Amino acid sequence: MKINTMNDLSFQAEAMRSCDGLSADVSSQPELVKNPLSYSESLTTSHLPDLIDTVMADLKEELTVRGLAPTTQQLAALQALISTLAALAQGGCFPELVVCDLAPGMGKTTALALFLRHLARSADHDEAGVLVCLPFLDEIERLVKETGLGEGEIAVMWSDPDRPLPTSTLPDQAQILFITPQMLKSRCGAGPLAECRDFHYLGKPRQLRVWDETMDPAQAVTLSTDDLGGLLAPIRLLNPDLADRIAQIQQQLSKVKSHQLVQLPEIPSSIRVSLSQVDDGVRDRLARLYTLSGRVVKICSGSGNIRVALDIRDSLPPDFAPALVLDASASVRGTWALWGQQQGGPRLLPGARKDYGALTIHLMERGAGKQSWQKDGERLAREIAAVIDSKPDERFLVVHHQAPGGVQPVMLIKRFMTTDASRVSFLHWGRHMATNAFRDVENVILGGVMRLPESQRIGLTHASLGLPITAELEADTVAQIEAGEFAHAVLQAAGRGRVRGCKEGRCPPCALYVIAPGKKTKALLEATFPGARVKPWRQQNKQLKGRKQKELISLIEAKRRQDPIAPIFFTDLMVQLGIADRTNFTRLCCHPDVAAELAQLNLQRVQIHSTRGVDAFQPMFGPVHSPRG
Repeated sequence: MKINTMNDLSFQAEAMRSCDGLSADVSSQPELVKNPLSYSESLTTSHLPDLIDTVMADLKEELTVRGLAPTTQQLAALQALISTLAALAQGGCFPELVVCDLAPGMGKTTALALFLRHLARSADHDEAGVLVCLPFLDEIERLVKETGLGEGEIAVMWSDPDRPLPTSTLPDQAQILFITPQMLKSRCGAGPLAECRDFHYLGKPRQLRVWDETMDPAQAVTLSTDDLGGLLAPIRLLNPDLADRIAQIQQQLSKVKSHQLVQLPEIPSSIRVSLSQVDDGVRDRLARLYTLSGRVVKICSGSGNIRVALDIRDSLPPDFAPALVLDASASVRGTWALWGQQQGGPRLLPGARKDYGALTIHLMERGAGKQSWQKDGERLAREIAAVIDSKPDERFLVVHHQAPGGVQPVMLIKRFMTTDASRVSFLHWGRHMATNAFRDVENVILGGVMRLPESQRIGLTHASLGLPITAELEADTVAQIEAGEFAHAVLQAAGRGRVRGCKEGRCPPCALYVIAPGKKTKALLEATFPGARVKPWRQQNKQLKGRKQKELISLIEAKRRQDPIAPIFFTDLMVQLGIADRTNFTRLCCHPDVAAELAQLNLQRVQIHSTRGVDAFQPMFGPVHSPRG
């Protein structure tokens, strides 16, 4: 593919085939290669078997007390996990990433907590430093508590000044250090972990490293035309010359066709503004501009006419391995499958099958992304509210998009519910991983599924294949990555509820409701949850087809928002609809689809001023509750 500068936009580049929708064939997705672990001879020490056996004995007892009855295969997988932790603590692994992909609820985190407890209290391992990365502060606090360790044994580093640390122990004085991936990135930058003294223990790098979240082979660095536009006003106050250069880049970038390669102009050091001079929101965009300055990037499409410049860079210190990664999605993500086939790629530990036969998945094949919520949020909210109301004695967790276009899904869903809303919990995408606060919730509703933008899908494909951004990609491979990311999002979100439970290798009876488009969605769900039954989610409120029907309901809804209890007179509606004949208006109101909508709005026809019959709509009184404002 030809590489062009931003000053030469009159070129014809070969466009890679685009990927629309979930078009990957599930059966063709390669599995992550299950290579056996390779350890050095130092593993044959006398201390490891005792440590492994002690942790395994406690783990079996803990799982038994919880009534989980682990299977033989599950125990073997957990023993492989604990043996790997012991080998890393002993410094006996080759520099590679080792991955445990046990499904949510099968004991990964419990095994880690028990291992850390015994390691910290083992006189034979008091020099084995530990570094644990977790994505959320809540999860750090939970794991610290689960270890049963405290002052002098554990240290925590995070950057939230308003949140007190779980312990006051200084990092270099604690054998076990908990941090976030963001902290790792900010302290190490692109440099080696060994040179970052902030994470040292006893004057040297910590040899046991655990990454307890999903991991990408590399990081996609993106910069959109909207990002550039957002820099103009704050940068112009500091340096007009830099603002003019940014405006020029934005204008040129907007003219580049998708999937072309271009070289961005270099930002001279003489006009650069220091990152410390700008606020956080501006700092991130400006840092990405500096990162991509002078580099060859691939242009991707964004929403509308937005163009996005894409490059990839390493997301971890070059010497982070050897390390253990706990990622329940590893077996379904296409990233691990492709990454594992690279020379020196990650190795997968023995796993254990989880039977989802007691899980019923209700699938509504329709769009529920951010744009769908903007255009049709009330109808989506009604469908979700109807499902919740159909099970008034059960709990629900709703995973939703965060305020798409100003629409508030939580507010809308509660507005249309007629039963107790206190039994319903809500999580937005981006906070749908790691927490087990909802592990006893019987029903999970995904009000749409998080879908990566094109730039992220393409960036992940390059990273997983180990290819530079200048390389051509096969559309089928990009589709494989997209399908895997869909499965990853659904597995993680569903795994917050009761589906994470595991007794004798089976999840308990529970339900998952998914709104997502795509012909392959059903097959992807079946592959992600082996044994689960996928059935249609029947819509309660079908889309009105007639233009006048839609206009009538829209007018009524607008008037209800203005005054939820005031009557809505037919004469006002007829004037606004341009209907002069009362018979035609009555026929419109009596249409079955309109009648169903009016019932959902809890409206009845009443007689107020007219002497010849009903003349208005008004909310019903009595036991039926009106929608909440």
